[in-house]
Amino acid sequence: MSIIEVYFTPEEYIARHSAHNHTTVVVDILRASTTICTALAKGVKAIIPVAQLEEARAYKKQGYLVASERNSDPLAFADFGNSPLDFLNTKLLGKEIVLSTTNGTKSIAAANNSQKVIIGAFINLSSLAQYLIQNEQNVTILCSGWKGVFNLEDTVFAGALSDLLSQSGNYQQGNDGAVAALALWKSVESDFITKMLLSEAAKRLLSKGLKKEIEYCFQVDQVKVVPVLKNGKIITQTLYPEAMHK
Repeated sequence: MSIIEVYFTPEEYIARHSAHNHTTVVVDILRASTTICTALAKGVKAIIPVAQLEEARAYKKQGYLVASERNSDPLAFADFGNSPLDFLNTKLLGKEIVLSTTNGTKSIAAANNSQKVIIGAFINLSSLAQYLIQNEQNVTILCSGWKGVFNLEDTVFAGALSDLLSQSGNYQQGNDGAVAALALWKSVESDFITKMLLSEAAKRLLSKGLKKEIEYCFQVDQVKVVPVLKNGKIITQTLYPEAMHK
């Protein structure tokens, strides 16, 4: 029986997570993980995640396209902000994009001790669950939070993913974080989008006029990609053939 662990922030993950035989799913619903899934689904070849702005600026000087934000605001030197909507209608087929965000890319960097790092969002929830179930590995869900603090939307996603994995009969909750995330998901499942709009992150983005962006980030199963970190780049992992037909 494989286990599911959930950590609410990168800081908690670094302090307490020591198992190297885990696949870590990094989640930042609003917005980095949703942006990554969208960009790859629309034909971007790879995402290069960098935690520090200095790295992003260095890549920019080398001619790379850069998507970056801090405190939810796009940065002047970057070509894009951290919006999944930026990648819905752009012609970036085969391009590599550098990404640096307030929380999500720091979480990806924190997960480097894992056997495998995968990116999760509501928009790829079912494809992600299928991939994990077929690989039969222990799963750690790393919520990005907000500057070291618990957030609602990442934890609810962790509960939703945990629920799908548990339904397979091959997974069980392995720490209190997983138990709590599953309980939270069950408490909001019937009307979760309404509840998510009450989160601090949603309110912050709403105040910036980004309602359509928020609505997109909470849509389930919009894309069939499983982004995997390999050699410092996030690329699309193809599902097993039988999974594609379910």
